[in-house]
Amino acid sequence: MYRGYPLCLDEDGTVSVLRLKLEPLNEIRLHEEVLPDAFRKLCRAICEERVLQDPIFIDEDSKVILDGMHRAAALLKLKSGECKELFKNEENEYTYPECKDCPGKFKNLEYILCCSLDYVNSKAVTLRKWYRGVTYCLDDLLKIAGQMYDIQENIDDSLQDSDFAVLTDGKRFFSLSGEFINVLEKYMALRNIEQTIREKGGTITYCADEEAYNLLKRNEFSFLMVTPTINREDVQIFSKKGFPCKGEVFPPKSTRHCLLARPLKINIPLRLLEKGEYAFKQEQLKVFLRRKRKLTVTGRLEQYLEKHKILFGEPGELKELGENPYLWACEFPLEFYEIKFDVDEFIDDVATVLIQNNMELAYSALIRETNRLILIISDVNDSIKTENSIKSLMDTHFPKYALKNLFGKRENTPVWLIPMEDYTPSRAYFERNERLMRKLVRTHRAIKGGKGTFGNTIQIKKEDIDVLSQYSSEDLLILFAFHVLGKASKCKVFEYLHEDMDNHEEVFSRIDALKNDELLSGDEHLTERGEKILNNALSITAELDTLFEWLSTDRFSEFLREIDANVAHVIKPDGRRDEFHIGSIMESLVFTDIGWKKVSDVLDRVAEDFDSVDIATSDELTSFVQDYLKEEYPLTNIPFRYDYFINSRDYIFLKDEKVVSLSRQYIEEDLNRFLPPFLEMTARQKSLLSNMVYEGIRLLTIPLVKELYERERIVIKREFFSQVEEFFVFQALPVLKKVYNKNEGEITAILQEMLDEALTHVELSLELLERKDITFLEYYIAAMDKATEAMSVGLGRVPFFDVFGRLTQLAQDAKHTEEMKFFSLEDHEKFLRRLNILFRRSVALLDQWRSLYKKYHKRVMDEYGESWSIHLVDVKALIEQSARALE
Repeated sequence: MYRGYPLCLDEDGTVSVLRLKLEPLNEIRLHEEVLPDAFRKLCRAICEERVLQDPIFIDEDSKVILDGMHRAAALLKLKSGECKELFKNEENEYTYPECKDCPGKFKNLEYILCCSLDYVNSKAVTLRKWYRGVTYCLDDLLKIAGQMYDIQENIDDSLQDSDFAVLTDGKRFFSLSGEFINVLEKYMALRNIEQTIREKGGTITYCADEEAYNLLKRNEFSFLMVTPTINREDVQIFSKKGFPCKGEVFPPKSTRHCLLARPLKINIPLRLLEKGEYAFKQEQLKVFLRRKRKLTVTGRLEQYLEKHKILFGEPGELKELGENPYLWACEFPLEFYEIKFDVDEFIDDVATVLIQNNMELAYSALIRETNRLILIISDVNDSIKTENSIKSLMDTHFPKYALKNLFGKRENTPVWLIPMEDYTPSRAYFERNERLMRKLVRTHRAIKGGKGTFGNTIQIKKEDIDVLSQYSSEDLLILFAFHVLGKASKCKVFEYLHEDMDNHEEVFSRIDALKNDELLSGDEHLTERGEKILNNALSITAELDTLFEWLSTDRFSEFLREIDANVAHVIKPDGRRDEFHIGSIMESLVFTDIGWKKVSDVLDRVAEDFDSVDIATSDELTSFVQDYLKEEYPLTNIPFRYDYFINSRDYIFLKDEKVVSLSRQYIEEDLNRFLPPFLEMTARQKSLLSNMVYEGIRLLTIPLVKELYERERIVIKREFFSQVEEFFVFQALPVLKKVYNKNEGEITAILQEMLDEALTHVELSLELLERKDITFLEYYIAAMDKATEAMSVGLGRVPFFDVFGRLTQLAQDAKHTEEMKFFSLEDHEKFLRRLNILFRRSVALLDQWRSLYKKYHKRVMDEYGESWSIHLVDVKALIEQSARALE
């Protein structure tokens, strides 16, 4: 089973391996409570984005969370559905509209993305503390605290066994002590002091222990609270599975685990974290991570102090880095959707300026959760000049905003640009290097197994066969890795080969052996002899590949017979299975000008590479087809109108007083303007309707704008959006157009008219049924269409989009409705029971008709004719009763 994606780190000769993997949520142990505001914000961000940006850190054995308490707690709350309670105000109303009528869409969450390590023995993590920087009068606090705890003035900030805090302004030191059984009780007492400070109007800043005294000297706060020491055993003892209650674990910001490296921006879809067999979920993760490239950033990034920040990105997002890569980062004071368009314009101008100065923008990302912009720039010659150029553009684009720098200061000047290391390439199966490596291993195994017989078959020199037979397939893999990576560290080679060689000690040992054989140099790159051996192996691989291609004349026909088996293994990046992907590629290629023979050739190549692949993403498959078409048929008219040939993201923006990003959530909120105050719309209806509007906007605007203006970002005026939105809403729900801006008297007349029309249709349906004319069903459907629309509005509901949906909806609503908006009845409960029974009967009869009609339509008229006749009489009576109830 896949053990996880390794992050291999060599720190002064000590090697540590961290692994990205999925773990069951119910096995994860929290050792700290969460900060309410940060927790609420994170729950909403994950709910909206449907992704988990960063992994949590856990101990491999105990599953205790070392870092990422808020992320784990957020998933637990989302899974249970209790997250809704976080967004209720004092009036018991939801401050986040998505919570209302939420069906529990995250109830299938089962896993969480983790970065696991050996907590007890690893040097990749150290346990430090958070000190409290307090803005409040120290003497006043001493008077208050003295009423609850013992206070002793000391000569330094050392804590004795009974102490739970030391208060210091840099000159004086006061210890607070009491009787405590364990360190958890000490932190409970510390929490009481913090709460007292806040109640008295003071503020508290959490600061890293190694930075705290420098901040105190700069007068960032009045005094420090030095906190008690927690050891690793304490962290494991005072931890709990599930969401902890107050007092069961440490308060927020009790421990600070300093990690050697931190993986960032993995952005794993929540769908990948849903229920499923454990081994298969790990395979899905392997596929997902295989597509990624990663960049190692040195220096400070965002709030993280780790030496190495490992930034993950899509292959299309991370370009090949040139010399001297640098990282730019800043933080905006506005929300993501308010600045997205302006930031895109800024990024375009930055890219233009960089190109003019022989540099390149290799990566850009605006992080939604933190409103921080990250740029990675290649070929930087003069970092100060580059920094000033980008800063000048920033001042031009954002003159009204005070942007925050994240890298501190250089001689009292903010630092915006810092150096970084190179990236590690991805290992997608359909990249050329990966395909070549697979063939190389297969060829070498054939050589080792056949030796002389193999050489005679394909006429290769015996000395070349003998040389290759001296080395293992693992040795050739390592040589190939150095061939791809160039000069590289042992850790980088291990990460590249981890799917084939999952033990870093074995990789390191073989590298040392290859150095002894002079195939690798002391500074770890291929020697001339190593290049020669690898090139011979690649030449033999190429000849064997040609031979097999010549022998496999009917591979395409065989592949067509196996399509059903193969496509079951194709998994999209978000984890969903794609059952028709290969067939879709074949269908789309037919619409090009390459002809059937060449389509056959392309799919032949896909089939060959699929032989050794268990799981592949649709993006990888697409990339492979694109690369092959460009290589073999450069003038081909590739059909970019198909989704699997589009790698760019389409952004739609609304332009009003300011430019904002258009989202389905924005549309859902905007739909309220079409709803009269007396009608309710379910969350599912809103979701379906917002999708319909969004897709309508996308289909109307994107193809036209791309064709005419060659632009990826689509900007439409708010007025135009409103017109399109209104068109789709009123097309989907005509009754809303009828009742829009009408008073109750006018609405009663509209409902009466609809019921009269329904009554006419049902009477015609009865007459046709008596004649045994099957067209009675057409008039029955027309009658139910009008009747269900009118009754939905009469009950205060927005009708569902089609008559079949409304029948089911009304049958359910009738069981839960306590009052009716427009119907006046003496016994409304009896009316609702009748409505429930009648519409359930309607659904049953229609299902029966749909299952029988095509082959046994005579039975519908003869055997079930009486049932239909009784039902139609009941429908007529219900419509007449509803019409009278309106008067």
